[in-house]
Amino acid sequence: LPARDRRPGVNARVGTPAIVGGAATASSGVVSWSTAQVLVWLQKQQMGKYSHLFMEHQIDGATLLHLGRDELADLGVKHGLDRAKIAGAVQKLA
Repeated sequence: LPARDRRPGVNARVGTPAIVGGAATASSGVVSWSTAQVLVWLQKQQMGKYSHLFMEHQIDGATLLHLGRDELADLGVKHGLDRAKIAGAVQKLA
């Protein structure tokens, strides 16, 4: 197992950002998330049906933080309410 990471908001076992109650903690360092970590977050938002789009476009944490409704539409998220839900959850990460 990797060494324990004692930074706040980091999973002590794997050194990845901790996700609490469906949202990342404020000190989680979303900007450093990998695409795989973004996909976990997306699943927790009940938006896993868009995982293939996020994988295809290699959406990492830094990119995620810049996604708004228009960018999500360009990405291929067709349903307006889904775009609103994802965009709102992204705003909570910032």
